[in-house]
Amino acid sequence: MAITWITHTPYANAKTKSYVSYSAIANNFNLKNDKSTVTTWNDHGGRNSTRHTHRVTLTGLEPGVRYYYKVGSDEGMSKPFNFTMIDPKKPIRAAIFGDLAQGQKGLSLEPLRYYSFTGRYNIMFHIGDIAYDMDQADGWIGDYFFKEFEDVASHIPYMTLAGNHEQSQNFNHYINRFTMPSNGKVNDNQFWSFDLGPVHFVGLSSEYHNYNMYDQAQKMVDWLKADLAKTKQPWIIAMIHRPMYCSARCDAFENNVLKKGANKLPAIEPILGEYGVDMLFAGHKHYYERLFPIYNDRATIYKDAAHIKDAKATIHFVSGSAGCHTHIDDVDYKPLPYSAHHSELYGFSYSTVTAWVDQGKQKSIRYTHRVILKDLEPDYRVGSSEGQSQLFNFTMLDGKNGFRAAVFGDLAQGADGRSDISYDLDSNDGKASNPWLISMLHRPMYCSAKCDKTENIVLRKGDANLPALEPFLGKFGVDLVFSGHRHYYERLFPIYDENPTVYKNGSYIENAKATVHFVTGSAGCHSHTKEADFKPAVFSAASSDSYGFNLVEVFNATHIHSQFIHEKSGKAHDDFWLVKAEGYRPYN
Repeated sequence: MAITWITHTPYANAKTKSYVSYSAIANNFNLKNDKSTVTTWNDHGGRNSTRHTHRVTLTGLEPGVRYYYKVGSDEGMSKPFNFTMIDPKKPIRAAIFGDLAQGQKGLSLEPLRYYSFTGRYNIMFHIGDIAYDMDQADGWIGDYFFKEFEDVASHIPYMTLAGNHEQSQNFNHYINRFTMPSNGKVNDNQFWSFDLGPVHFVGLSSEYHNYNMYDQAQKMVDWLKADLAKTKQPWIIAMIHRPMYCSARCDAFENNVLKKGANKLPAIEPILGEYGVDMLFAGHKHYYERLFPIYNDRATIYKDAAHIKDAKATIHFVSGSAGCHTHIDDVDYKPLPYSAHHSELYGFSYSTVTAWVDQGKQKSIRYTHRVILKDLEPDYRVGSSEGQSQLFNFTMLDGKNGFRAAVFGDLAQGADGRSDISYDLDSNDGKASNPWLISMLHRPMYCSAKCDKTENIVLRKGDANLPALEPFLGKFGVDLVFSGHRHYYERLFPIYDENPTVYKNGSYIENAKATVHFVTGSAGCHSHTKEADFKPAVFSAASSDSYGFNLVEVFNATHIHSQFIHEKSGKAHDDFWLVKAEGYRPYN
């Protein structure tokens, strides 16, 4: 089992070694593997950022056993994680998907998370187009995706392939972020194979063919022939990013070059036929399709498309609808005659292979689970000896890591809240030394929608009897201010003393010149959001009259991600990154 993690800073001591502490007993971690490798690599983006990839391979693990582990070094360790070694004698349950983005666009993230912890699958394959894109925003999009996906990828074996969205910088992020099985002397993590139970899994790169990388394509094909020639497993399941066959707006060249080869690029499909590959899963097209068995453009059509016995050729799947930057309805097509089933819903493929016995015969297995729980942490109730409440629970935030906050106003009956931040920011208790300052108050200082100038101005500038608040925001460099009161959503460009700084790319702002203000008062109350009938002011960066709330993730000391989430669809109607150099403040 390969464990891989990334850090952004080098060790203080050059001799410090990375290691994994682990055990089959929770909270023990008495075993240690320090046979690590550390790769330092540059993003080559605008910030020229450097990352350090740490790799440790654990061996001698027992099938079916859950292991608890931490990663790090003597300079600091991670929080605990766990995984269960797959028992090859039990059913192999695989989640297979391509084209999964970060944030609200990654619609399969939550189902994958839920099913990973309920035992629905025990291995997953992400077959290209990861995060959209890992290299964007100097690699922070990739970091954000894996922060979101960490609890899944640390718990379930996570296999990957490169897609066209990994091609940037010669696949720099893909090569350096992932550890895949060894493929012998070739040393290329873009194609690989391994045996698991009755299955020989094979991962291939479609990108070598589509970017005319002749040498790499030939090495992969030569390796594939040798690999399949020696496999003895009864099932062969292959995966690749771009499909060989599909109904939806397929590019004839990118399909045909994989099937038949072209311009000195070797063909792949004849190898599938020669060695009897049972299934090929692909992504790239943002929908789902299962094809009838097909080879060399000739399909075998079955009356019962849901049950095929002794297929005459490879069955191809397109599973690229996990959720990404484009809507799934771009699949405007008529299914081809060899299309057995298709769907335009978001989701992922799920395949089960049952255990096997002599001569590759299969048997069905059912399990009855009985579990006794002990030594659990208590939940809590509130009340007195005269009566207690229902059971509640909460999880303490880890102050060392990022966090997500839901921010909203005007849910049912709002309150006229006004914050006095002058003492807090001017005190010497260390609060203002934090890298981010986020303030909240009920009524906004700035807004476009029918704002009462008196209530806005008195907050900003004060009057004869009331002190001004905005000067404190500028003096101490407050980054964000959230308010409600107005029943709509609006994000403003950085603004101070009515002087905004307008950016061409309003969704990504670096080193803002002033505080960024938000109005998020559309959680739902007695009046409809239609009161937001207005013309956006010149300092308005984004607005929405939909019901919803803000979801804010403080990623680290330099990156904050904010989204306005629509209450019905769960989709982001505004997606915003605020980035700054370490120690930077928007002083005025």
